[in-house]
This record gives sequence, structure tokens and C-alpha cells, in this order.
Amino acid sequence: MDNNEDVTTSIDTGVVETVSVAKKRKKIWQVESGYHCSVIGTCLSRKDLRQIVSKKSFGFEPGVDDFYVHRNLSTVAGHRLPETRALHKVIDQKYRGAIKRYANLTTDDEISSQWKEDLVSGGVAGAYWAILTHPVCSKNLVDRVYGDCHMVCYDIFSSFSSDARKLKDLRKKFDNLRITMEKNRCSFIQEKEKVRCELKQFQLDKTELSRQCRINQQLMQRNEELTALLKTEKEKAQEDLLYSQVESLTLENSELREDLTRLTRDAQCNSELLDVSELLVEEFQENVLGLEIEKQELQEEILSLEEMFRHGMGLQPECDDCEEKLLSGCNGVGLSGKTILYVGGRNNMISHYREMVEKYGGVFLHHDGGKENSRSLLPRMLSGADAVLCPIDCVSHDACKCVKKICKRSSKPYVMMRSSGLSSLARGLGTIVQ
Repeated sequence: MDNNEDVTTSIDTGVVETVSVAKKRKKIWQVESGYHCSVIGTCLSRKDLRQIVSKKSFGFEPGVDDFYVHRNLSTVAGHRLPETRALHKVIDQKYRGAIKRYANLTTDDEISSQWKEDLVSGGVAGAYWAILTHPVCSKNLVDRVYGDCHMVCYDIFSSFSSDARKLKDLRKKFDNLRITMEKNRCSFIQEKEKVRCELKQFQLDKTELSRQCRINQQLMQRNEELTALLKTEKEKAQEDLLYSQVESLTLENSELREDLTRLTRDAQCNSELLDVSELLVEEFQENVLGLEIEKQELQEEILSLEEMFRHGMGLQPECDDCEEKLLSGCNGVGLSGKTILYVGGRNNMISHYREMVEKYGGVFLHHDGGKENSRSLLPRMLSGADAVLCPIDCVSHDACKCVKKICKRSSKPYVMMRSSGLSSLARGLGTIVQ
């Protein structure tokens, strides 16, 4: 494009520049050579680099690694070539919103103020490109912005290892819980099989009891018949024989009655055993259901931490040096500056609770959840909080009731967490942010 034109129009990016020759945006080859590597690394993701490789205009061989592409683009970026023109268009197209946002800024103070807002809100890449190509940005401001980006990279590397370790610990806990649930499931199956065998034996005993009852009934009927026959017989020989048979049958009948009593008692015992077994089966089913619920809660907590990790919530917000942090217009990060009151929890974890809430972009308040303080101090703290988190495993009943009552009355969001661990806190914060 002719450098003598007063008005320039970028067809690819849709960015229209209406400034004079002296105030046109810089091209990438006009940026100082020491910044090209940081521009490529900050403004182009790995996905962007692979898309560039697929374009014939850049002349890359298929299959080259990302670092080779990064190094090659950083090398040619300082030269006015067809490749650098295409590269400039790619970056302009990606960050046209940031370019438009900075286009009307005419002083270092205005640019610096906008940069601080973008640094806090996470829009670093587009802001970095807009500032380095801005026509009026001074060398000192460019150096300071470059330094901020440089330190942000170190912060990201530092938080990556910490979050990776936390994620590994949670995954290990999840695996252990899955193994425990599998063991309980096997135990439940074995107990169920045992109950089934006992039930089968009970049915056999019941069948045998019915058979013995039929036999006894037949014998009693036979005994009645013989008794009637004995009454009709007048001959002494037959009378003695019949009396002998009656005595034998009476003895056999007594033995059968004893057998009937024993089988009835055994049937009663088996029935009681069946009732106990059914109670055990219900208890195992309740345990399995509880483990399934706990498994689901742990999966949701892992997803909350993974979501926080993917969105860079481990990044320490640069609020200490921000001149806007005390103004009402500061939006914060994640929680947008909301005041989070944590009621209860373990004393040795308070610093970790505070760190996670502040990394989420909120202001942390804590109340120990004790009975005495909950009646006087807790209501005042609840009135000054935007949201409340309360772990049900480490808080007094009075404090828990106070939180629910006041939050419902004032329509204030509150989350009753499963435990006082950091994973439950991450899930609770994710609920408040949503």
C-alpha cells in the first residue's frame, strides 16, 4: 500500500484507519526487532500456527513442528515480504476488536489505562498487538507493556505446575473411591448370592415340611381307620394285634409330631434369617447409592477445577499495581470483585481459601462458624457479603441455620458445600460465577 495515502482501508480485517500519514498504524515489519518473538508467541496460539502452515502463501512444508513455525515467523517478521504482509493481515483479523478499542486513544496515559483494564480482564493478546502497532505509543510505554507480558508468562508457568498437582491428587482420590466402590459392589454381589442360596434352602425345607404334613395326615387317617376297625372286631387275637398296631402307629405318630415341631422351628429360623438378609441387601443398596452420589460430586469438583485450570484461574490477578482497583468501575476477574463470606472450615486451610477466592477475582471474608460468635458477629458479616459459602462438615448448627435464614430473607446466593476441602470450594465458586 502506498505510504503517501492519507486514508487506509484493510479489506481482510475490516479495520478502517482514517489518520494522517504521520499517525498510521505500524506494520509488523515496522515494529522493533526485539519484540517480534513476543508478538508471535503472545498473539498466535498453536492452533493459529497450524492454520498458517496449511496456507500456501507462507510456504511451509506439511508436518513441521510448532516451534519451527514460531521461529521462522519471528525471523521474517522484521522484513517487508509477502509472507509478513499475510501475517499482519492474519493478526489484524483476529484482534480487530482490540484494534478498534485502541484506535481512538491518543496519549500514553489513555493507552496505559486501557492496557491495565485488559491485563486484568484477560484480553492481553489483542491489547498487546494493538499497542505495538499503535501510531502514537511511546517507546517507554511499549517497554513497560512488554515487561508486563513477560511477567504474565512466568505467572502462568508457576500456576500451571500447582494446578496440575492439585488435579493429579483429585484424580488419585477419584481412582481410590472407584476401587472402593468396586469392592463394595463385589461384596454386595456375594452377599446377594448367599441370600439366594439360603432362600433356595428355605424353599426346600418348606417343601419337605409340606410333605411331612401330608404323611402325618395320612397316618392320622389310617390311625382312625384302625381304631374303628378295632372297635368292630370281637376276636381277642385280632384285638391284640390291632392294639399292637395302634401302639406302633401312636409311637410313629409321636416321632412325626416331633419332626413336625423341629421342621416348624427350622422354618421360623429360616424366615427370620431371610428378613435379616433382606435388611442387609437394602443396606448395601443404600451404601452403593451413597457411593454413586459421592462419585458424582467428586466428578463435578474435578470438572470445576479443570474448568478453572483451562480458563487460567490459577493466574495471580495483577491488582496490586492497578490504579483502578479502588474505583467502583473495576470489574475484577471471575467473581467480578464480589465479597465472598466463608463460614466455618478448618483454621489451617483459611489461607488457601483466601488464595483461591482472590485468584477467582473476589474479596474473601471468614467467620469460624462457632456458636458464640454466630449470634452477634455473623449477621453483621452476612449483610456485607455478596455470596456465602458454608461447608456442612465443619460448621455449627446455629451458624448454618443463621446463614440459611438471612440469605433466604435477603435473596442472597449461598452454597452449602459437601466438605471443607479446596475441591468443594472450587465447585462452590463455580456455582456462584454461573
